[in-house]
Amino acid sequence: VPSRRRRTTELVTRLPPDSANYSKIISLAALVSVGGVDQTRIERYCLLGGGNMAAAGSAGTTSTPTSTTTSLSAPPDDHRILASAIDDWTARRLANARDKLTQLLEQEPCNAAALLVYRYVLREQPVPSAVPREVNLDAELLERAKNAGTEQHDRAHRFFQTSSTAPYKFLVGALVDVVKGHPEDAIPYYEAAASLDYPPALCNLGIMHQDGSYGDQSHSTAASLFKRAAALNYAWAQNNLGVMFQNGQGVFRDPRKAVELYRCAADAGNAWAEYNLGWCYHHGRGVDQDYKQAVAHYTRSAWQGYAMAQCNLGVCYQNGEGTAVDLKQAAKFYQFAAVQGNDCAQHNMAVLYEAGRGVNRDITQAVQWLRKAADQGNTAARARLRRQTGLSPALLNPPSPSQQHELQAGHDQVL
Repeated sequence: VPSRRRRTTELVTRLPPDSANYSKIISLAALVSVGGVDQTRIERYCLLGGGNMAAAGSAGTTSTPTSTTTSLSAPPDDHRILASAIDDWTARRLANARDKLTQLLEQEPCNAAALLVYRYVLREQPVPSAVPREVNLDAELLERAKNAGTEQHDRAHRFFQTSSTAPYKFLVGALVDVVKGHPEDAIPYYEAAASLDYPPALCNLGIMHQDGSYGDQSHSTAASLFKRAAALNYAWAQNNLGVMFQNGQGVFRDPRKAVELYRCAADAGNAWAEYNLGWCYHHGRGVDQDYKQAVAHYTRSAWQGYAMAQCNLGVCYQNGEGTAVDLKQAAKFYQFAAVQGNDCAQHNMAVLYEAGRGVNRDITQAVQWLRKAADQGNTAARARLRRQTGLSPALLNPPSPSQQHELQAGHDQVL
């Protein structure tokens, strides 16, 4: 009925959108618009800010809620748990947030909303591991969220739109950007959250200005956004700002300032920053060259499953830099990184298989890894394949520093 719909719209727009009961008010209001709930009762409910539904009843109520109405008068359990986890994340009760999200994912492993929130919670407080992780958990959670399917994505989108607070605005943007792959459509959501100085949104906007997905590429704007987020102790922004100081992008080049920022982010457990700090020690950029420190930082990053650190740690073990030569350990970390699709590790794994160093000699395996690396454009792997199809039993050239990865900025759109 048009008059009912108009009145429902007025009631909902008068209610603060960050009300804890916003989602169930929307559900009840939808029933009002089609005559499923008495209008007087829902009107009292809305004006009370979403209190007890029974308390909203009054003399003269002309209809009684049906069983369907009752089931919609409170949010589903998974919504309540997810909302509570987001509240904990916002209040920095990160262990509580992890526990609630784990509970949700045990019940529904493909819950896209829970997977996405869990990813950002872990970015602020990684879970320690007793053994090296073979796969980066950040990338794994994102891949699972992407594969959850359209129905789950739509469900997550609806849930994240139940509040206009900064975390929810950011999560809508992240869902549209990194899960659905439409970064241009995420900009309004990121900007809304960034206007409230929400660090993850500031960081993601900085990335979009840095890579040009916002429009014209602007390193200076990216650096400014990273600075705002870094000042709020957001580790990912500290790392990214460090890369800009290291490379002189948008700021004056200052390798020592870069190291300072990497260290702040690494202290918060950021795997990218641990890797970058290790790289600086490895190459003597912004600090005195120290292979042992390089190995220490690469190791902490590698244990979080970060493929670039795993590859460079393998190089250290193979070349005896900062540690004793240990070809089995080199092969182990190359394998971890190679399985994740790291082309340098795939090339280096092929070198070990070709010569039988650290692994049993296996030309078939060597060729397979070389082809994987070559398919990704690795020039060393392509050259090896061009020289000979049947590989020589002699080790050709050990990995050189040029085959190691350079500094890496944490990019929300890259696995």
